[in-house]
Amino acid sequence: MNLGEATSISFLPTIELRTDKMDNWSFYGSFGIGFNANSFTNSASLNAVCSANSISCVVSPGTSLGLRVAVGTDYYVTQNLSLNAEMGYLYNDPTSSLTLAGNNASLSGSGQTNISTFFLLFGFDYRMWVYHGF
Repeated sequence: MNLGEATSISFLPTIELRTDKMDNWSFYGSFGIGFNANSFTNSASLNAVCSANSISCVVSPGTSLGLRVAVGTDYYVTQNLSLNAEMGYLYNDPTSSLTLAGNNASLSGSGQTNISTFFLLFGFDYRMWVYHGF
């Protein structure tokens, strides 16, 4: 059964450390710290089950610490255009609560909800100017 849709918006300022360009390659690592704003929307199936039993079902994931660690590389096709590959990890472990409330009783509980992700990104980057170092 589909219980619903979780949404997470992360605000993570990052620091990126790069190597000097070697041939056409540039390697980097990045680290970010901030927060994740999480929300949950009940599915129609969950709402139907809750309504059929005359109860209210509320899932509330909290805001959590956000940490991002990544490594990547750029391959320069020209001085301004590069192809990019990056892999990393985004930590997101909010405390979530579940509340079930009926006519005569209610039940609630909370616990950690690890919704951290590993990611793999591919793309391209076009720079309007060329960086020549210090």
